[in-house]
Amino acid sequence: EKASQCLKCPPDTFRCSSDSKCIANNQRCDGKPNCLDESDELGCRRSQCGFGTCSQVCVEKKHQYNCRCQPGYQKGPLRNDTCIAQDENGLLLVSSESDFRSMYYGTTVMGFLQTNSKKIDRFDYSITKHNITLFWIDSHDKSIQKVHMD
Repeated sequence: EKASQCLKCPPDTFRCSSDSKCIANNQRCDGKPNCLDESDELGCRRSQCGFGTCSQVCVEKKHQYNCRCQPGYQKGPLRNDTCIAQDENGLLLVSSESDFRSMYYGTTVMGFLQTNSKKIDRFDYSITKHNITLFWIDSHDKSIQKVHMD
């Protein structure tokens, strides 16, 4: 038997398979490989509440999960993992390299906002009862822009 396989680790530790390194038990199955061969992440139960499992809130319980909605939203009629606004129409907002387009849920009217930007890379927004403020990064001009929409 190889000498590395005879080594014992202290209590409350895990021995890596390939290099016989001992790591703390709380480093096993933590989603970050701590062993060279990643043996500390093998055979681990993965969270069922991964990215995109639920549209808003995912609550994990023993071997199952439940999707919930934030206040002001309710579960969608077709899928249990989606949430829709209760009182107001939702807004779909998308960008191209130089403009923004918007459409309210349940309508066919599309809004259009042309900008002077050459490369809209990322954007965010702030919505109040009276207006929408768009913020974006123009990676071509290396600038941050904003515009208020009533």
